Amino acid sequence: MATALRFRPPTPRAGDVARPRIQRILAGRFDRSLTSMVAGPGFGKTTALARAVEEHRLVGSGRDLWLTCTPDDTDAATLARAVVEVLDAPVDATEPHLVAAVMAASAPKHLCLILDDVHHVRPGTEGHRWLVDLLGRTPTNVHVLCAGRVSLGFDRPDAVTITESELRFTASEIGEYLDQHGSPPLDRRITDLAGWPALVDVAARQGAPVRYIDDAILTALEPAAARALDCLVAAGHGDAQLVEACVDASPADIDTLPLVDTVGVEYVPHGLWYELRARSASVGAMRLQVVEVLDDRNSIEHALDVALAAEVARLEHDAPAVAQERRADLIRRALSPDRDVDAAHIRRWAATARRAFPDDPDGLALRGMRARVDDPQGEECIEYLSLAAAGYVERDDARGEATVLSALTYPLHTRQDAAGLQTAYGRLIELAAQGIGEAEQQSRLGQSVIATALGDAAAARDHAQAVIDRAPPGAAHTAATWLLANALNGLGEPSVAVADQLYGAPGLLPGMCAAPFTARWKLGLIEEIDSMDRIPPTGDRDRYVMAVWESVLSIAIGDLAAGEQHLEVIRAAHPDGAPAGDSSNVITEVALDIERGDDDTARDRLRDLFAAHPIDGPLRMWVAMSAGVVYLYAPEQRDFLRAQTLGPLYARDLALASALAALHESGDIDPLRRSVLPERSGALLCAIGLRHTAEYLAAARQLEVAGVHDVVVSLVDTVGAPARRALARASASEVPEIATGAASILGEIPVPPAGSLEIRLLGTLSLGLDGADYLPDDWRRERVRALLAFVILHPTPTREAAIAELWPDADAEAGRRNLRSTLNRLQNVLEPERTGGHAAYHLRSHGQLLEFRAGARATIDVHQFVDDLRAAEELDSSGTPSLAIDRYLSAIGRYRGDLVPDSYDPWVLVQRDALRARYVVAGVRSADLLTALDRSEEAIDVLLPVLATEPYSEPAHRAVIAAQLAQGDVAAARRALTTADELLGEVGGAADPATEALRQRIDRRAPP
Repeated sequence: MATALRFRPPTPRAGDVARPRIQRILAGRFDRSLTSMVAGPGFGKTTALARAVEEHRLVGSGRDLWLTCTPDDTDAATLARAVVEVLDAPVDATEPHLVAAVMAASAPKHLCLILDDVHHVRPGTEGHRWLVDLLGRTPTNVHVLCAGRVSLGFDRPDAVTITESELRFTASEIGEYLDQHGSPPLDRRITDLAGWPALVDVAARQGAPVRYIDDAILTALEPAAARALDCLVAAGHGDAQLVEACVDASPADIDTLPLVDTVGVEYVPHGLWYELRARSASVGAMRLQVVEVLDDRNSIEHALDVALAAEVARLEHDAPAVAQERRADLIRRALSPDRDVDAAHIRRWAATARRAFPDDPDGLALRGMRARVDDPQGEECIEYLSLAAAGYVERDDARGEATVLSALTYPLHTRQDAAGLQTAYGRLIELAAQGIGEAEQQSRLGQSVIATALGDAAAARDHAQAVIDRAPPGAAHTAATWLLANALNGLGEPSVAVADQLYGAPGLLPGMCAAPFTARWKLGLIEEIDSMDRIPPTGDRDRYVMAVWESVLSIAIGDLAAGEQHLEVIRAAHPDGAPAGDSSNVITEVALDIERGDDDTARDRLRDLFAAHPIDGPLRMWVAMSAGVVYLYAPEQRDFLRAQTLGPLYARDLALASALAALHESGDIDPLRRSVLPERSGALLCAIGLRHTAEYLAAARQLEVAGVHDVVVSLVDTVGAPARRALARASASEVPEIATGAASILGEIPVPPAGSLEIRLLGTLSLGLDGADYLPDDWRRERVRALLAFVILHPTPTREAAIAELWPDADAEAGRRNLRSTLNRLQNVLEPERTGGHAAYHLRSHGQLLEFRAGARATIDVHQFVDDLRAAEELDSSGTPSLAIDRYLSAIGRYRGDLVPDSYDPWVLVQRDALRARYVVAGVRSADLLTALDRSEEAIDVLLPVLATEPYSEPAHRAVIAAQLAQGDVAAARRALTTADELLGEVGGAADPATEALRQRIDRRAPP
């Protein structure tokens, strides 16, 4: 190896990913005795080390000593000479204690000995023994950083090890890498590279990582390791026992395999191994053996995966396939209702079946199950499962028939096909009586499902609970839990505790993912819905059901555009507009009509719905969920609604709607005055929507219903600007109680404005609104601008303090008058759309206190400047100063000038000086970093405005001189020094020895 490469780190390439999470650990190498990096080839160890050295050069404390190890370093004398050379010390290299003494002599300066490719110093060699001896003697001022493919085998109590898993690129780092290299965004082809940096690099540059693996990895495998790899490729994944049962290989052999992850107790080979080995004869034969072992272990899904992979291999290159009888048995057992099968498995199995055995009952069953995952209401699902059931009857396979009929019950339920359910469950009951185990659990579920389809929530609840009480955890238990949650909703009972049991439950079916959402919606827990974990959708049915509820929620909080987007998904499923079996498409359209004020269309839609689906039939449970809206807009159904004796949530919705209807239709205030107001506004939104919630709360406010203020505040906090619009609309109501109450609320409760305000206090005091410059008439008044700056820079000042600072010479009455007038003008500036009587949002009064609230509707450059500085300082102190530069430069860019420069009020001057000092410090630090990175021209560009702001800053002058010296422009550096001497002479002259050191550097490099 060339000497330069042995004793010097490579120069970091442009485009390398910084990986601050790794650099933070490496930056701590001077705080501990030993840091190790252990990973296979191509994981960016050297790149990370080189960046750490480069970053540390910007910090300047301690000295890094670099040594790249080679195979020759197994010889102690060779390694010793290299260590002595990197130390630049004349000492007998064969004596570790003398080398350690040389290191100690550098104290108090700290050294870090960086040993790259330390795996070349193999254990058991003389070089390894010499190195371990040396490391055992290193003094406290010496730190060691080792990087290699295997551990050096040396340890210290404070040691930290960075492993292969930590060195892998994260998804965001892969994206950053591709962006920097101008490659296409996350592809697809690159995201499947396990975060292996070398493969990402090869794929980004050449698109051919496989050849790299073949050349660099495969040829070096030991025979036992190669057999273990073939077994894992055949199985896709497996534990040590699987490998040992199939081939003569030990866990130690597996552990030597690169690009094989350990997930729990299982080994998972990277997908690239499949690309390289899947067509080999040894892997083809291994698949049959793997299926036998997995079947014996009852790993059915895994065994079926491998069996179907063998089918694909048979089609593609005539590889041996699993016997049809075993394959059929695996399919039947995998589709059993007792098993929780991932949707991705089913889709993959169905794709293979469609290609390899499309008309066989097993193939039809898999294809039907795939359709059930994606579109359980579709004709394809019903058709395939029905054909599969008939095929099993012809084959005299009662177990297969029971399995498929069990699967068929769910799509029949989603279609509300009570007759089909009765037929399917009737046959399942017959099969259960014949002792067919696959039919037993589904026959128990049958009565609950049929009751649900008939709209009988009470019966559905009782039957579902009976199944839950008897069934062990599994698909049947999960289905019963979902049915119970739906039944509780239909009964107007809280269902959150039940619905939450579906998180992580086995055997979730399409459509079940919405249950936790629905349960919270009925309780009005809108804030909780926003932050809750969603159960991921698994197909079109899930996406449809979630679109229903997301649309309902969006419309209820006044986001009609989002509601319309979700409705497009619903409409696509019902392009003819006809009512769906569960009426979800109609109810969501009605909600949108109501919020848009199109009451006639809402009434017509409900009238058509009940003509197509009588209210006392299967629609009954859904009507119970929407009782408030139905009561208000389908008055002909009120007798039916009142006759239902359901739970507290149903009673709540009906009471709210009937009280509001009485007020609108007859002016009767008693029902609303007597009503029990929900504790949270979400309950009102759920029951009657935003428009009517605003009306209800307005009337309740006028009638002094207990607790109304807190619910109004909850509405405003939850909904924001749409609440103001709804209340403003209510203030124009023909019902006096609603109009007067809404006006009172608007005058008391601030609502976020629609526009986004930008406030600039640095440099010329100015405003922006929604991205454009904003210059209202009142902004031209100097005291209006001063009052805004005062309340921003002084959290919650008193009125007296504002008067004393802004009108110090005014008497008490004149000061109060001036403040009132200026406050009104400033309010008009901040919220131009706010009409008379509406409470202010940004600038609030609390008795004698004033408060400015930016919230999400205003940005303030002073706050952004301080935030950028704080982030830069954190990065600077965490071992990645190069990453701090951008945040420093961002802060500097925000500093357009001094704080409120046209003001000379004392309260401004104090904060102006403090911010200016922070700006100067940031400018000097960023210039120092830029100069250290050979970006001295940028450093000078940063420093010129800094010196214009603070011409007497000695560090800033010194940074300019250092940048010019780094450019090699000694004459410019001398001129800058002369300028510094003249300016600093006005305030006593240069005081820092570092300035004198720069003077000496200039004198050494050129004559005066």
